[in-house]
Amino acid sequence: MIRLKALTVGPLGTRCYILFGDEDPEKALIVDPGDDADAILGALGNAAVAGILLTHGHFDHTGAVTAFPDAPMYLGRADIPMLNDPTLNVGEMCRDFRPRRTDAIALDGGEQLTFSGFSAPVTVLSSPGHTPGGLCYLQEGRLFTGDTLFCRSYGRTDFPGGDERVLWESIRSILSLPGNPEVFPGHMETTTLDRERAWWHFGGQA
Repeated sequence: MIRLKALTVGPLGTRCYILFGDEDPEKALIVDPGDDADAILGALGNAAVAGILLTHGHFDHTGAVTAFPDAPMYLGRADIPMLNDPTLNVGEMCRDFRPRRTDAIALDGGEQLTFSGFSAPVTVLSSPGHTPGGLCYLQEGRLFTGDTLFCRSYGRTDFPGGDERVLWESIRSILSLPGNPEVFPGHMETTTLDRERAWWHFGGQA
């Protein structure tokens, strides 16, 4: 059984998630190590990082990636230019000009990623709109949505590269996924896809 730890990191309260392998609990995946590298390292314990899954390229989701220089790092292809551009990644908003790793493995959506220590693959879902290369990750009943979908809300689109019409399409696509995975967003509390389907429908949002 996969064990999950959730941390709230950085000045914007970004949610960072650590998944420990079901086949080997000494292997871990990190979703959006946005800041506070020491806290993330402490939560990892002795686990080795098998991969870093970035939902998008904004500064508050990428701030601690340099603490894991040897772990493969994945990001949407269109967001890779954001990593070290504080205008595109909005780092200048909080005066965060720290350099990021630039060796991200580009994803386009549709990939199935396999990692040592994990029996099930991670499904990559394209979800642009908040950023041009936004991604969601689905793994065994857990859906990591970054800033595409929050609990009864969604990410803003007035930053560079944002497009509200495109984001609406991404949200509709996410809501049409089968089953009822638990939703782990980039900010605020967790939710489920059924709760979001009900709210977005009856709230007149979709």
